[in-house]
Amino acid sequence: MDLFQLLLFFLLTVIVSFALNKLLAKWAIGKNIGALGGGRHLHEGFIPTLGGVAMLLSFYLGWALWVWGTGNEGLLDSGFIGILAGMLLVHTTGLADDIRGISPLLKFVGAILKGVKCP
Repeated sequence: MDLFQLLLFFLLTVIVSFALNKLLAKWAIGKNIGALGGGRHLHEGFIPTLGGVAMLLSFYLGWALWVWGTGNEGLLDSGFIGILAGMLLVHTTGLADDIRGISPLLKFVGAILKGVKCP
């Protein structure tokens, strides 16, 4: 893989992340998925909280492009797939917390389980 190809993958990933962030922010505002200011939050007003979805999807896109572009089968080994699965589980917990709200104890137990199951 040459530098141009690497830069192209990076730029595509950044563009996808920005585009998905805009789309998901509009969708989250329409569905009232977000955080209100005040309390433990430093911001004022309503802020949509689904930006992590766009970042995770764009990261996975960049990873897939890297594997496809380089033919690097090492990025498909079980250890790295375990890391990707752990990222997905951590993200899912955060998403559930953003949408429904989950207790700190459940978040803590989930983090411990993810650490044990996805080394």
